[in-house]
Amino acid sequence: MTSALRDHAETDGDIKVTLSSAPGADVTTLDLATVTVGTVDVARAKVMASLDTAAGGRIVLRFARQALLDAGLLTRSTSELVVTGDLASGVQILAHVPVNVH
Repeated sequence: MTSALRDHAETDGDIKVTLSSAPGADVTTLDLATVTVGTVDVARAKVMASLDTAAGGRIVLRFARQALLDAGLLTRSTSELVVTGDLASGVQILAHVPVNVH
């Protein structure tokens, strides 16, 4: 599984995380109710997701930047965000997403 992060600071205030499937981990079956970044769960993060099955099984998660800031997870010294969640198969994913805060 691979991941990428994009900060949409100038547009909507969201942090966009793209997760890509890998053998044994089909992220398109991610149970959104189990997704967290650190202590921020889906309800607090206002996660939005979209599936891109044509591109090999990717899911795009958008987290409200303010929720991550309020939880102390996004600071000038933050170097990564850790995204966790459960797939429908019961497999738990753990994605270490590099962050460069400006």
